[in-house]
Amino acid sequence: MTTGLLLWILIMALAAAFLLGNLVTAYKRQGGAIGQVPVMMFPAFIPLFAVLGLALVDRETGWPDWPLWAYGVLWLTTTLAAWWATILAGNLGERKAAAASGPRAVTHAAPMRFRELLDREILDSLRGVLGRRLTAAYYGVLAGDLPAFDPWSPNETGGCQSVALEFEGQAFELTWNENVGWQSLFRDFESHFSLTALLRGRGRGALSVGHVPPWSACIGQALQGFELLAPTNEPQAIRLFFPAQTVIVATGYGGAEALHLGDGDELLVFIGDRWPKPDWGVLYTSKEEA
Repeated sequence: MTTGLLLWILIMALAAAFLLGNLVTAYKRQGGAIGQVPVMMFPAFIPLFAVLGLALVDRETGWPDWPLWAYGVLWLTTTLAAWWATILAGNLGERKAAAASGPRAVTHAAPMRFRELLDREILDSLRGVLGRRLTAAYYGVLAGDLPAFDPWSPNETGGCQSVALEFEGQAFELTWNENVGWQSLFRDFESHFSLTALLRGRGRGALSVGHVPPWSACIGQALQGFELLAPTNEPQAIRLFFPAQTVIVATGYGGAEALHLGDGDELLVFIGDRWPKPDWGVLYTSKEEA
């Protein structure tokens, strides 16, 4: 057995070990590792080492005597197979975790950077409104969407860009934001959009909706509390508690046929008992402000 062949066998053994470890990592991280540089670069480099090792054997022994293009095809094929296997391992891990835990509760027990980001994106704008009475509500709708938009059924007629709520002495605007930093804190960072709150009132041309449900039942009532909801680790919805009614505002996409909840550049509004995602976890509750 030639030295070149022994070297290739060693390279193949190391490549197999690295690839197996990569698959185990993706499985244990339940799909959240997919997209991270180490986990997704290994399936490209590991087959490359194996193919280069085979080319070394070819040069030393004349076996398997392939042309250069054949090695390129082999590397591309094995890389795609390794990527597919890594993604499959992550999906299997995620399904196993979901089946074992049922509806997934998401806690906010995370690093200090998470709390700082949560403060900046949402909580700083909501502090001080608890106990204040709601005086007005507005939807921010794109000019091109206004002709078809119906404030009585906002979700079915396209969704809105923002929900501005004015309280006695303070106002905030709920809207969506893109790539604000959640992906740097968590393994689950496939989302592009998340919920955010701005310390400001309605924008120019906002549509007054204080006279239509669900806001008509809340005007004149004090905000008793709120909860931030999340399917994974970034806030995608807020549940507002008023004495007469609970209202949920979530990111997503509206439409007459089907609604998409979470990770969207529109806002959808629901009465509490009509919220279609009861399995979303509570990321944060205003009780923690006490």
